[in-house]
Amino acid sequence: MSDMEFLGLYAEVALAFVAFAAIVATLRQAFHEHFTPLQYVMFRFFVESGMIYVANAFVSLALLKIVADKDMAWQLSIYYLLANLTIYMPFHIRRRRRLGVALPRVSLIVIAGYVILEVLMIATVSELWWQPSFTVVAVVLMWGLVGNGLIFLQFLETFVSVKEVTLETG
Repeated sequence: MSDMEFLGLYAEVALAFVAFAAIVATLRQAFHEHFTPLQYVMFRFFVESGMIYVANAFVSLALLKIVADKDMAWQLSIYYLLANLTIYMPFHIRRRRRLGVALPRVSLIVIAGYVILEVLMIATVSELWWQPSFTVVAVVLMWGLVGNGLIFLQFLETFVSVKEVTLETG
């Protein structure tokens, strides 16, 4: 699979996931069930960050088409990813604090993943150990899907439950 094919496929899958997650959340609202602050924060996170990753995939595709030097295209893609995540995460954390929403374990894992990726991207653009490349962009984008998937599962867990059944022995 070429870099261009991966980015196009990634954008399609990420956009489909965001759409599916938004539909599930909207159906919950349609049944007159208002979001708790935790559900609201999680919903906003997976929709907003999901769209950021879709935009990043499209920008990377465009850069590969426009910029003659492929290495420069990857470097610009990583700068774009780094800027988006660096700007978005403080807004997300501030929203959580404003609403008084604690960080469940899954959210902590996802945020830790983002911190690790920020360090990876800074190391990449500094070119100390390796050059900007498709691999770095792909790793960051894939964490976007994994992180959003984890947050979406946590979101589902807040309103999907199993009724306990007791078995009678006789």
